[in-house]
Amino acid sequence: MPGVKEKMCLCKYLPTDRSILRQTEAVSRFDSRGWLYRIKVPTLIVNGTKDFFAGPKYTKELASGIADARLILFKGGHFGAAVNLELFINSALEFLSEVDALAQNA
Repeated sequence: MPGVKEKMCLCKYLPTDRSILRQTEAVSRFDSRGWLYRIKVPTLIVNGTKDFFAGPKYTKELASGIADARLILFKGGHFGAAVNLELFINSALEFLSEVDALAQNA
């Protein structure tokens, strides 16, 4: 797909085709579902509604496997949070505020 590397990386040095392939292969073999239940802290999960790497189906599965997880889906692809930066920051600050309030009341 033309322009994928440019859309994937907001950094000074773009990844090579080989590094993208190796990262994709590694991610496709990784499966955390068996130990998600061990996460015992409030967790914020953010994803784009059209993420072509880890689509909402998988993100919802991830969130359902973690107690106290909150899922936020932004319109867009893999960088939905970056594209909707203000919404992302406000959502993250709200989440952190709630976690902090719970900790102070514990």
